[in-house]
Amino acid sequence: MSKMTVPEIKKHLANHNIRASLPRVKIYDYLVTYESHPTVDEIYNALVDELVTLSKTTVYNTMDLFAENNVVIELLIEKNEIRYDADIMHRIASAVFNGMYVTPGARQLNDGDQNYS
Repeated sequence: MSKMTVPEIKKHLANHNIRASLPRVKIYDYLVTYESHPTVDEIYNALVDELVTLSKTTVYNTMDLFAENNVVIELLIEKNEIRYDADIMHRIASAVFNGMYVTPGARQLNDGDQNYS
């Protein structure tokens, strides 16, 4: 996914009915800049020095909000670790190509009992 400007991020979030607060904009910017499928801890650690009032709760709540509004998709790599991907269209196309299925409104990609990154 290519780098987005702050106005583009704000518009993208607004298009998904999400208010573009500073933490949300910074978190989304991190997701589209670093395509490493980060965890909440990785996002928090990357941004806490820049956003000194940032809490892990804010990151968790933001990621839940993003997932609920189809801004990101959750990737279950291990049973107890959720990673996030902001490049939803690429991920869905790849999943369909590889025989996985995406249910309408799904927050995760899966193939039966197995989840994929």
